[in-house]
Parts: sequence; C-alpha cells; structure tokens
Amino acid sequence: MINKMNELNRMGGIVSVCLYPISEVKYCFVQNGKVYFNSEWSGLVLPLLSFRGTPNSDNDEKPSGVVYSHSLSLPIRYKPSWIDLYLRHGFVAVVTSSTGVRWVFGTKRYPLFGHCKPHIGTTPSDGEYYLLSLSAECDTEVSPLAD
Repeated sequence: MINKMNELNRMGGIVSVCLYPISEVKYCFVQNGKVYFNSEWSGLVLPLLSFRGTPNSDNDEKPSGVVYSHSLSLPIRYKPSWIDLYLRHGFVAVVTSSTGVRWVFGTKRYPLFGHCKPHIGTTPSDGEYYLLSLSAECDTEVSPLAD
C-alpha cells in the first residue's frame, strides 16, 4: 500500500484525463494490484491546462474495513457542454501521468462525482479557467491500469 501511494504521489504531472460515464463502463475491477477496465466508449478527453492537475488517494481504517478516498482536482480550459449531465451520474477516470502510467480513479460500483466551477487565477499569467473537482470513496485503492 505505502509503495503504491508513494508511486502515485510522485506522478510528476498529469498528461491526460479520459472520463468514462458510469453508464458506459462494462466492467472495472482490481486483481493483483492492477485494474481491469472495459468500456465501449473511447472516453471523454478533458481540455487540461498544463500539468497542474492534482491527483490524491488516501485510506481510512474503519470498523467495517478500509475506505479509500480517490480525488482529482483538474484545471480545464473551458467547461464542456456535457460535463454537468455526466457529473450527476458519475465517472471512472483514467489518468495518464508524465511517466506513461495510466491510473484508474473511481470504480463502476463507486464512481467519481463532483462539480465544475469557474476559477480566477491568483496571478495574471494564471488567467481564468474552470476547476473540475471529482471524488469517490471506494473499496479499493487507486491502481494502475492493466495492459
């Protein structure tokens, strides 16, 4: 668990994010530390701003077992017209890091939900953008996608 979390925390920036509406996910499960995922869709690619996205994963031990929190905070250039509709139904996100590893956030059983709000940067070079925040509480940790 610790090694995988250290790996995730050293992702080195997000290159791309594909969102898969939960209704389009055929299956998504973890076996031997890898995620097996299938969707008939090619995914909805987000218009990211550089490498400033923030992935996070944490765990909390409870009497009923371990709960894993998956979260993404992603600055995007504009708000896609489809985003509000799908935010109500949930997503599974496949995040590609700068090292080429594809990580899966959320599951079919525990999809990501969130919101997309306008954000004004703190410096003139930041400009204005939208901040997409997604999170889920899952029964598995964030894991790399199986090849």
